[in-house]
Amino acid sequence: MTPRLAALILAAGAGTRFGMPKALAISDGIRWLDLAVAKCRLAGYDPICVVVGCRAAEVEAACTTTASDPGVVWARNETWEQGRTGSIICGLKMLKETSGSIDGVLIFPVDFPFVRGETLTHLGGRFRELEEGRHSILLPSHENKRGHPIVVGRDLWDEILALGPDQPLREVIRRDPLRTIEVEVADAGIRQDINYPEELERR
Repeated sequence: MTPRLAALILAAGAGTRFGMPKALAISDGIRWLDLAVAKCRLAGYDPICVVVGCRAAEVEAACTTTASDPGVVWARNETWEQGRTGSIICGLKMLKETSGSIDGVLIFPVDFPFVRGETLTHLGGRFRELEEGRHSILLPSHENKRGHPIVVGRDLWDEILALGPDQPLREVIRRDPLRTIEVEVADAGIRQDINYPEELERR
């Protein structure tokens, strides 16, 4: 059977330096959260879990395209201030509870709005080619520099769930280099996390 890949979009932060939750930011008339969901949907990820936290109700109401997508599962991280890994844990728990058999998950921070859709497609295709995909971590790389989003096989989820909410995900990534696979992509967007509004003006 073809491996099944879910997507986990991290949209819980306050975006303090940006001035608002980055899920609510807009590029070309589209909210960043709606944009991330659309890219994941077109690339074949299903289901899509969106983790919200800061101003959760406002994010859910404003991102109308995401709200109307029946394939989206919402998860609220009530302790989002404790760290991004806590949101990953919240989303993984929701996927385990609601979505049946999943072989891997794309972990996609919402503040990487310029990641290309074809990059998501390429990562999913590469994962499906692997014999040990469920025990692998795929990291996109551009010009020998790693970025986001990443794909984590199902067999490694429990290691993430054992982390504290403020422990970085790289603790799991670095634990065993043999299970980590770099995937070269022609996409500078994997390195472009947006933290300040002026970074958009410079593009």
